[in-house]
Amino acid sequence: MQFLKGNFSLKNRFIVSCAMVFIYYAVSSVSVLASSADVNNVDFWRKNLKNGDAVIMNSNDITKYNKEMLRKQPTTNYDLKNYPKSVKGTTLQAMLQENDFPTGYVNGQPISGSFKNQILSNMNLGAAAVDNPVKWGLAVRRSSLRLYPATEGIFDDADDQEFDSLQATIINPGEAVAILYKSTDQKWNFVQSNNYRGWVWADNIAETSYKEWLKWQNPDRFLVVTVAELNLQTKSEALLLEMGSHLPVVGKDKNNYIVKLPQRQSDGKAVFIKKTVSADGQVHLGNLPYTRANIIKQAFKFYGQPYGWGGLENSVDCSSFVMDIYRSFGFMMPRDADTQEVAVGKVQSVTPQNVQSVLDSTLPGATLHMDGHVMLYLGHMDDQYYVINSLGSYGDSNNVGSDGRLARVPVMQVVTTDIKNTPLRSGKSFMEGLRTVKEWQY
Repeated sequence: MQFLKGNFSLKNRFIVSCAMVFIYYAVSSVSVLASSADVNNVDFWRKNLKNGDAVIMNSNDITKYNKEMLRKQPTTNYDLKNYPKSVKGTTLQAMLQENDFPTGYVNGQPISGSFKNQILSNMNLGAAAVDNPVKWGLAVRRSSLRLYPATEGIFDDADDQEFDSLQATIINPGEAVAILYKSTDQKWNFVQSNNYRGWVWADNIAETSYKEWLKWQNPDRFLVVTVAELNLQTKSEALLLEMGSHLPVVGKDKNNYIVKLPQRQSDGKAVFIKKTVSADGQVHLGNLPYTRANIIKQAFKFYGQPYGWGGLENSVDCSSFVMDIYRSFGFMMPRDADTQEVAVGKVQSVTPQNVQSVLDSTLPGATLHMDGHVMLYLGHMDDQYYVINSLGSYGDSNNVGSDGRLARVPVMQVVTTDIKNTPLRSGKSFMEGLRTVKEWQY
C-alpha cells in the first residue's frame, strides 16, 4: 500500500484549491448575474431534465466505480478497512513533513520564528519509533483537520480571516480515522481519514478496538444525511453533520430512526449512545438513488449557504460542495478540486475553441473544472450556460487595475453562475477558463 502523496504541499494546495487568496474566481451574485429568477430555483432545472429520474448507476455499479478509483488513485482515497496496522518510522516521518510550512500572518502580524518553532516542536518528530502501531478512532463531533497541530490560523494577508492555510478539511461525527501519531503535548492526533491526512484535536476522537472500528464501518443498515447540515442534540452537546454523512441504524420507533453515535470517555475510549433521528426528509435509509434529478436537488440544498474554506463557517468550499453531493449516492470522493478532476469517470478536455460544443452535449450534474475550481453543471438556455457552485468572487469588468486584472467582487456563498458572461479577474470568462468536463460514471 502506498502512503505518501496523500496530501499536497501547502504551495500546491493553494494552487489547486477552490478559493485562493491570490486568484479569485468569479461567482454569481444572484441579482447581478442571473437573467431570470427561475435559474435560482431547483424546480426550474429539474422539470427541464430529460429522463431525470432514470438511475445512472446502481449501488453495485457505484461500488465497482469506487474500487476502480482506489486502484487508480491509491494515495488520494483510502479503503480504511484495509489500512495497515503499523507504519514504519521513515514513512511516518515523511507523512508528518509532507506539507510545506506556510508564510503569512497570524492575528494580523507576520509569522514569528518562535511561533513556527513552537508548532514544529509540537509535531514530536523525534519520537517516531522504527515501527509505529496504528490506533483506531471515531470522530465524536465535527472537527477541523489541520495541516499542522495549531489552532491559530495562518493567512496570506494581514487583514484576511477567511482563507486559513492550515485548514485542510472537516471530519464529521462518526467518521472513522486511523490514528497514526500524537503531538508532543498529547493534545493532537495525526490521523488518516478516507481522503485526507492531518492533525485533529485529540478530544474530538474516541479510540476503539480494531474489531469495533471495522464493525462501525460495515453496518447492516445506515442513514445518509441528505440536507446540507443535520443538527442533532444529545444530552451533552449539539452535533452538526454534513450532507453525505453516515449513521448506523439500530432500530426504528414510529416516525424516528434510532442510530448509534460515538462519545469519548475521560480515558479517551469510545462509548456508544442511541439517538432518535426523525424520518422527515433530512435523512435517507441507505444511499440516495443516483439520478440527475437527485444530483440537482442535492446541489440546491446548499443554495445561499456561506462559502467555507476547508469546511470553516460550518459550510462548504467548491470541492466539498461537490464531494458532499456525490457522497449522498455512495461515491468515495476525493477531497480537493484537482483530484476530483482526474478521478475515474467520463472526462473530456476543453479548450476555448470546443467548449461550447462540449457543453451543448454535457448532461446536467456533470462537474466543470478550471485551474483550482470545480462547479456543478445545470444546463444552458438562451445562449447562457449555468452552474451552481461555492466560490469567493468574480472580476469587475468596469474596474481594471494597473496590472490589467479586474478588481475583485466578493460573493462568498453557494450561488448559480452564468459562466459565459461572468468574468474571471484575468478578464476571461469562466467558460473560457474551463479545461475539463467530467461525468461521474463509466
